[in-house]
Amino acid sequence: MRDMRSIDGIRKNPQYIAKRVETKKQPTQKTFFSVKKIHFFSFFDKRQISTIAITFVVTFIFSIATSQGLAAINAPKQQALITQELPRKANELAILDKPDVPVFDPNVRLAPDEVYLPKEGMILPDPLKKRKEFLEKYLRAKGTPLADHVDAISEQSQWKLIIAISRAESSFCKHQVTNNCWGIGGAWNMKKYKNYDEAVADVNRILETYYIQAGLDTPKKIVRKYVGHQSDNWELAVEQELKNLEEIE
Repeated sequence: MRDMRSIDGIRKNPQYIAKRVETKKQPTQKTFFSVKKIHFFSFFDKRQISTIAITFVVTFIFSIATSQGLAAINAPKQQALITQELPRKANELAILDKPDVPVFDPNVRLAPDEVYLPKEGMILPDPLKKRKEFLEKYLRAKGTPLADHVDAISEQSQWKLIIAISRAESSFCKHQVTNNCWGIGGAWNMKKYKNYDEAVADVNRILETYYIQAGLDTPKKIVRKYVGHQSDNWELAVEQELKNLEEIE
């Protein structure tokens, strides 16, 4: 063991004390961290780097090729749309401050007994004139209200059947309900018409659609479907009336 007195002597030595003071004055430098150079590519292998680079290049080239291909496909469609829109723009009506004045054919005739054909430039007598004159006299003689509707009757394709059936069903509209002289709809479901003109047009439509087009063009062929059963009186009345009208076209 060292002598404690010798230790105390050393401590009391002025050189020793000066060293102790200098040591205390110098602060202790503590290093919290040290900066090291980090190399990014040190984390990857050279093969991995080359693989990533090749993948990037291939993906970039493929994206460019795909976009060009889609553009080439859509180009015809866009061109077609543009082509379709051009005629519309060319045919657009011009907006004018004043409306256009319509131009009428100076050769148009307003005579009721004449028909003007603009393409042919011809004026012809009304082909229905003779029919209308006959029907007005004929129906007046029968005392039927249909005489006031000669124009509507004469213009129908089945005008003869319309008159003949009106005789068989209602004695030329002398016994009718709601302007229905033809029994359309049946006794329990009689169809109502606003006027005779409307009724005449509807009867003609029914005859054309459900009878004439089906080959039922004579009273004998029509009677069962129209009446619902065989009726000799109905068939005879229609036949007689058609004979009265057979000379008129």
